[in-house]
Amino acid sequence: MIKKLFFILLSLFFSVFYFISEDWIVSKKDSYYRITDCVIVDVDYDGIDEVAIAHFRKTDRKKYVDIFKVTDGNLILIDQIAVPYYTVFFDIGDIDNDKKCDIVFLSSEGLYFKEITVGVKNNRNSLRFIENIKSEIVVPQPELLTDVRMIIDLDSDGKNEFIFENIRSIEIYETLNFRKIASIRLDTVLEYALIPGQFYPHYIFYTLPIIQLNDLDGDKKLEVITKFPRTINVYGFSTLAEWSLKSSMNVVKDNVYFLSDAYIKFAFPVIVDIDNDDIKEVVISSANLDMPRLRFEAIGDVYFFNKNSLKINKSKKIIVKGIPLNLPYFFNITDKKIKDFIIPVIPFNLLTVFTLLSGSGSAKVPFMLYTQTDESFEIKNPKKLFDIQVRLENITSFVEELPLDQYKPDSYPDFYYFVHDFKNATVDILYYYNNEKNNKYETESVKSLSIPSYRKELPATLKLAHLSKNIKKDVVYITHDTLFVLSRK
Repeated sequence: MIKKLFFILLSLFFSVFYFISEDWIVSKKDSYYRITDCVIVDVDYDGIDEVAIAHFRKTDRKKYVDIFKVTDGNLILIDQIAVPYYTVFFDIGDIDNDKKCDIVFLSSEGLYFKEITVGVKNNRNSLRFIENIKSEIVVPQPELLTDVRMIIDLDSDGKNEFIFENIRSIEIYETLNFRKIASIRLDTVLEYALIPGQFYPHYIFYTLPIIQLNDLDGDKKLEVITKFPRTINVYGFSTLAEWSLKSSMNVVKDNVYFLSDAYIKFAFPVIVDIDNDDIKEVVISSANLDMPRLRFEAIGDVYFFNKNSLKINKSKKIIVKGIPLNLPYFFNITDKKIKDFIIPVIPFNLLTVFTLLSGSGSAKVPFMLYTQTDESFEIKNPKKLFDIQVRLENITSFVEELPLDQYKPDSYPDFYYFVHDFKNATVDILYYYNNEKNNKYETESVKSLSIPSYRKELPATLKLAHLSKNIKKDVVYITHDTLFVLSRK
């Protein structure tokens, strides 16, 4: 008995020691005026990610992209690129298929790009300019700059094409001579907004659809999926020059939530292979608000692509009770053949609704696990994994992506979160992990960071990246003016 107790205590000791011995190195860059985007990308294909920061500099009113390599906790600036005027979007990838990573800027004047070279001092190669590829979109604010996926291999031939969404069409180019291969027509909506007291349109803007690229039917050719508020269209090709409408479907009602712009994210279709049969399913969500009975449900209809048509799988309908903060994330956890999903959901009751509508305060948000059987999703009795305390100003951090890390197969993923202390001008970076011994989530504080210039109304976000050799990912935390990198030793 004593011997058995000894081994139990020894096992517990090493389990605790393993976690608390996991130390972190904190690096920061705090000289920015306004960070607008952060991209995690492996620019030198060595298995370790680099961090790209898009920012606006007040002194010369120009936009820049800084690219950092993290070495032993040090942020090393490997390139700083001045963004061309009238740039709408940027992307990082191998656009010219020379096995080297490039940074690409799409502007209303043309296309600019240059190679990113790691380890070369004073790497300030001039941008190559392609005049015939340009965006029709006008950027109204000079500090806005965001990344969009435009460099992609559409036909799995090992060579990337360049594809982007313009106002009237989706345009596709080969990148040897930058010749247009094809265009897919868009029925874009033109809208405008009025300023009180003025009787003429002040803001004129285009409502562009959500664009996703994915191989729905497993034929190694990507489809283009476009989602307007009321319709979803799927376009495919026989050759890259011959695109056609494969499927079109009306959405009963638009799925935009009423509490915050953050919930617009849930309007994106989720494209995932939920049963690991190499055929992707499309989960299309919609809100179901019943005010007299104070009931709120998020409904996800599951469609599969069959014989060039989207068809509904009625037995796999997803119903989430409450107000989702983000898209569902699908993982193989309880079954190796079929995927479950995790989603953070605000309980729909008067307290949480009035808290959020008041513009201040916080709500306890559970992360719920919905399991899948061969017949359907278990929607009546989801499992609560853990709770987080969400303040209204932090909801914008969920617009991009949930920082979940399933670092080994068929396991419960780790989760990372941040909580501000406005009185002391600090932020705690939190780490949620599943203790395999008792199969329960536990939480630890990774670091407490000082953020003296941070204010409640400014956005902040947290991303995950492979910045070290550790099997688990590292943390990138960004405020409006500071980049923090937390890497494991």
